[in-house]
Amino acid sequence: MKLIVVISTVIFFAGICSGKVLLKEEKEDDSMAEKVCEMCVSLITKATTQIIEHEDDFKQNGGKICDVVTLGNDELDKKCHEIITDKVDQIITLVKSADSPKDVCVAINIC
Repeated sequence: MKLIVVISTVIFFAGICSGKVLLKEEKEDDSMAEKVCEMCVSLITKATTQIIEHEDDFKQNGGKICDVVTLGNDELDKKCHEIITDKVDQIITLVKSADSPKDVCVAINIC
């Protein structure tokens, strides 16, 4: 009987500990998602004039804006370059239709 109580207690605490680990990982994922969203809004905000006035330059040099808005964060920089590469035409269309930077990032599924 004592053995069953001990095993049940161990299983109970293991479940609590693993739940805390999962919650921590979820919070870290949420935090990174928030950072990527903020980076996207900053990217669109800084690039709006270039996108409207010099669309081709943005297509070729948009990655340089990533270097500025990510402030040396390698993970964000990689994501920023992916956004520029994968969604540049969609970004240009949305910016030219006068959507806000946040709306653009929501529309391209970043926020």
